Amino acid sequence: MKKILMIAVALICVAGFTTAQAQELLIDVKAGTSRASDPGKFGFNSAVEAGIGVNPYFALVAMPGFTWYSWDKGLGITKQDGPLTSELKQSINGYMFPVLAAAKLRIPEFKESVGIVPYVTVGAGYSWLKYAYSTPAYTDTLSISHDKVSGSNTYKGLTWIALAGITYKLGDTNMNLLAEGGYRGAKLKKGDYEVDMSGFVANVGVNFAIGEAE
Repeated sequence: MKKILMIAVALICVAGFTTAQAQELLIDVKAGTSRASDPGKFGFNSAVEAGIGVNPYFALVAMPGFTWYSWDKGLGITKQDGPLTSELKQSINGYMFPVLAAAKLRIPEFKESVGIVPYVTVGAGYSWLKYAYSTPAYTDTLSISHDKVSGSNTYKGLTWIALAGITYKLGDTNMNLLAEGGYRGAKLKKGDYEVDMSGFVANVGVNFAIGEAE
């Protein structure tokens, strides 16, 4: 499925570039949240889009991004402090770097009347995930000391995304507000091991359009 989607996006992009006449430069800066399936956690998501509007209905964009997941995992090692029971936690951070190419389909009919342009974005590419963990030094119930333990791994793999959103024009400027939501598929591997970072994505941000596609 991912390979078919990537081939389809590539063919659309090639067709768009070969038929381009009038163009506008599009730049999106956005941030929000994304959920990863395997840890079952939400993280901070951000992305920049840059590309061309081939015509009012169709645009081609590059989508580099960054997502940060951070959470604690209980290790089942507890300590009694009076009436309070505390648990030793392992700190985990995941830094994900997706780089995607996408086709954006727009519906500009409402732009002049109410300033709103609905759109759908479908893209595919590659992601890298830097996974790091750290367990603090501690002394167990048998008074045995344990040193701090930390480590990291890198996973990578094919990634696809599907988003639906709207932009809202701010007065007579070339700036638009945007809001979007969708799904990102990312099953990343290191050797024979796989981590599923797929999940829901939601962003808000600003869009700049320079020039005008006809």
